This record gives sequence, C-alpha cells and structure tokens, in this order.
Amino acid sequence: MLSTPNQHARIARPEGLPGYEPREWCAVCGKSTANKGKVNCSYSDCPNICHPQCLGEDSHFTCTEVQRLRQAIGIPDEVSHVTPDNETTETHESSAIDEERELLQLEPTDLVEQYLSTFEPHAFVVTYSVVERRSFQRAEEVLQLLWRLDVMTNRGVILVANKTDIVRSRSVTPKEGSNLADSYDCKYIETSSGFNHQVDELLVGILKQIRLKTHSSEATSRKRSTRKKKYRGTKTSASLKVKSFLTKVCGKEPKSKSCENLHVL
Repeated sequence: MLSTPNQHARIARPEGLPGYEPREWCAVCGKSTANKGKVNCSYSDCPNICHPQCLGEDSHFTCTEVQRLRQAIGIPDEVSHVTPDNETTETHESSAIDEERELLQLEPTDLVEQYLSTFEPHAFVVTYSVVERRSFQRAEEVLQLLWRLDVMTNRGVILVANKTDIVRSRSVTPKEGSNLADSYDCKYIETSSGFNHQVDELLVGILKQIRLKTHSSEATSRKRSTRKKKYRGTKTSASLKVKSFLTKVCGKEPKSKSCENLHVL
C-alpha cells in the first residue's frame, strides 16, 4: 500500500448518470459498488474505489489513473473531486436511510427502472394488498413495465397477494390475482405476513425461480435467435376480459402453465 501524508479527495461521479447518488461509487464509471466487486485505491487512507471491470488489464487501482481509465471505456468527463460543501457528513447508516426514503417516494414503475439501471436483480417480487384495489392496479402497472422491458424472459417474477388473513375486507379475489399472473406469464402466491402464511414457501420459490431462469437462459437465447421477437406491447384488463369470454364460451379455462407452482418455469 502506498503512503500519502494527506487523505485523497473523493472523486466525483461523471455527470448525467441516472438515479440517486449511491453511498459508494466507482471513481471511474460512477456507478454504485453495492453488491458488486470493488478494488480499493493503492494509496493509504484514500476513499476512492473502482469496479474490477473498469481496470481493464490493470491489476491494481490508483486514483491518479482515473482519467486514463475513463478514456479507455469512453467516458469523456474530466476528473473532479467532491468538495466539502457538497460532501455529506452523515454516517453510513443515515445515508442508507435517506436512500431508502428517496426510493419510497418514487412511483412503482420508476422504482423498477431505478433498480434495473443501478443493480442487476435476478428476480422481482411484485406485492399487492388484497384489501386495497389500488395496490392491485399498481402491481399490474409494474408487470406491464417488466413485460415491455422483456425482463420476464431471463428473470423470475412472482406476483404476491398479501394480507389474505383479512378476509372480510378483501376486495381483490384470488381469481383476479391468478388471472393477472397468468396474463403476464409470471408466478402467483397468496401470503399473510402477519400470520406467516406461505412466507417460507415464497422465499423457497424465489430461489427456485432464480435457479430455473439461470439454467434456462442459454436455451432461451437459442430459441429467440431462431425466431422473430414478439412485440411486447401494453397488456391491459382487456386481456383478462378475453380470457373470461373464452371461459364462458368453451366452458373451461384455456390451457396454460400453472402460475401457482413456483417450482417450475
């Protein structure tokens, strides 16, 4: 580790990056280092860190090389530093709380785009309350976005109907929930966090869906390369009305995969 008499200044993120400012970021690309590998600067007491993939062929990271590393990956921004005026003095705990508060103020669809641009989630759990129809409508909006972004092809998506213990106040029926999940080719489960009903089953199902999607990603890529990509437009309640009409005419439900079996694709 190299020594330096004074602590190095923290390098600011490149301009124009989407989303909130993370607690820690790569000095080169400016993206969050949460849940990702990181390399500390070779100088002692230096706050700057870097993603391993931003180092290229280099095995060590020093903050004096950030400008060169940025140019190597096509980032034109000149290196600047966080000044005392805009550098936060809050603890890591309070910073994390502020980030959570900022995320909670976003619309559900904005929150999905935020996570997709900042992290690399392996699964999405879309939850609504069976006693609040507005939350059910919000859940459909999120599923619409995931469908348009083609997220469901290689990531697990589970629709969760929560608060099923509040039977008398229930406004969203189990059939509505399962039909919505089936319309978007995702999984469906009913839970009650208050009574711990099917919570363990949900956790196991999330892990199972991640593994199934991971194992089938190569096969999915081969299939998609040999056929035209489907247009993923906006699905609405009209799709549910069509399914209901077919049920009345045919006298039975259209054939489909079981959306309530979290142990299969």
